[in-house]
Amino acid sequence: MEKVTKEKIETKIILLFKLIRFAVSCRQEHTTPVFIMGYGRSGSSMLLRVFERDLHVKTYTENHPSVAQNFMLNYDRLYNTICRAKTKIVVFKPILNSFEAAKLLSEYPTGLVVWLIRDYQDVVASGLKKFGTKVGNYMKEYIEAGLGDNWISKTMPSATKKKIAQFIKGVELQEQDWMALVWWAVNYTIISEKLVEKNNIIFVRYEELVSNPDKVLKKIYNNIGLSYKKTLGKFIHKKSIGKGRTIHLNNIIKQMCTDLENEIRLTIS
Repeated sequence: MEKVTKEKIETKIILLFKLIRFAVSCRQEHTTPVFIMGYGRSGSSMLLRVFERDLHVKTYTENHPSVAQNFMLNYDRLYNTICRAKTKIVVFKPILNSFEAAKLLSEYPTGLVVWLIRDYQDVVASGLKKFGTKVGNYMKEYIEAGLGDNWISKTMPSATKKKIAQFIKGVELQEQDWMALVWWAVNYTIISEKLVEKNNIIFVRYEELVSNPDKVLKKIYNNIGLSYKKTLGKFIHKKSIGKGRTIHLNNIIKQMCTDLENEIRLTIS
């Protein structure tokens, strides 16, 4: 508890100092936008908090009014925010726009996407604990009836929807299966959009981030052109790994996710 309180106090001091510093700074001629993407519950908030503590970086949460509306990017606001930036590096966390990673890479060719990947069973366990059946129901309603007014129905490619429908035709699924399908759909974007062929994207495994934070963070910092301070790694805490092993998934869903995980591992290695 004392450690958590100390970190919160340190963070507030750093954020106050950054607020003052950026207020008196001049607009940068060039700013590199960094987008933290992938499926939620994969360490995106933890990574954003690392950047929050860096005095050289401006950060925006996924629902910051300067760049988003209802937790999704407003592209006009995003463009204006980047143009007005007073730092060389601006980090965003548009996790619900992950299906549109290729679009962001195209619009901001000098930017960078950091795509986080976590074991699908752990993601399902974490997602159900955090969101209950809400996210899985988004997927269920969209696949079964084409319904929904949410990030899945608005941004998931029709080809991905069709592929999922073919896989699960006639299969009875439970809430954990639908959650796993969300993981599958988002990370299938790596394959369907050939993201690995892009020069301005790096893939980070959650398990490696929490077990060897300095190595992973240094790699990220090298890619965005900043010097990495080892002290930032202390803000990465080991979270639950392997807690999803008790999650029971339909064999078809489990095979889908396992096959995709293996394909991604081979693709990004």
